[in-house]
Amino acid sequence: MKKKISFIVFLLISAVAGGCSLSQQAVRSSDEIKAIDEEPIIRVLVAGRRRHHHVLKVPMETYLAGVIGNEMSRRWPVEALKAQAVAARSYALYRMKEARREGRKFDLVATQGDQVFRQRDIKNNYLASIVAQTRGEVLWANGGVVQAFYSSTCGGLSRSAEAAGLSENSPIAGFRKDSYCKRSPFRSWVVSTTLDDLTNLFRKKGYNVEDLKDIRIKSKDKGGYVKAVEIADARGERSLSGDQFRSLMGSMRLKSLLFDLRSEEDEIHFVGHGFGHGVGMCQYGAERMATQGKKYRTILSKYYPGIMVTQIY
Repeated sequence: MKKKISFIVFLLISAVAGGCSLSQQAVRSSDEIKAIDEEPIIRVLVAGRRRHHHVLKVPMETYLAGVIGNEMSRRWPVEALKAQAVAARSYALYRMKEARREGRKFDLVATQGDQVFRQRDIKNNYLASIVAQTRGEVLWANGGVVQAFYSSTCGGLSRSAEAAGLSENSPIAGFRKDSYCKRSPFRSWVVSTTLDDLTNLFRKKGYNVEDLKDIRIKSKDKGGYVKAVEIADARGERSLSGDQFRSLMGSMRLKSLLFDLRSEEDEIHFVGHGFGHGVGMCQYGAERMATQGKKYRTILSKYYPGIMVTQIY
């Protein structure tokens, strides 16, 4: 029976839902998508003692209780956490589909590589009750569950999954202004360093740099996110993609690619906005909307326009 249900889950996620029209203005419910009999079991790759990893198999709703309070503050308004639950469920189901197609023995990792999951929270009654209020609800477009990307703070401008290099076929639109995350501690930031410090940092990361002389932004996308950076050292000029450069700098230090670069004598200042890739739901924006009394579906309609919310189990 379990094998049959798993197969139905796979078909549901992969199949085209005939006749579903998408509203371009708001997230809405739909009764045109067939439900499944029971929630799927998700396989999470978690770290154990001495860095040994093992696969934990848990029901989807149980898994989500271990996610939402780690991807967001559990002290945030309930409606923000409910929006997080729907986004996290959608992302997880999409990754399940990919895992089956690729033949992976797990669906997600329990870190920021996918979604932060802590097993100790699956027994938290408060978090479980919030998840239960959205049981089985997912974001749905183009005949399938949406890989619902989200990030901490968009910095005032979200971008598409395609622009961020996350997915070529994602229905998540981009380059939309957002004023809701103004109170985020990551709305604006400055990172200051020197060419010598950067030379040492890059070498520690395994990138061969000799006497770094200059660094400049080579190109940006139409939203202002950095696409490429050019560096000049004793060996000449070289280009790095924005993602490569952020990885070298450290993603916790260079919080996003929505930044400008200013030089001042020996110092270099990265003046930026936001934290994360800026795709989909802005979590601090969701928190602010919920604080203002907005419901979770309204929050989802803001960050996933034209995409439906529907209950599939």
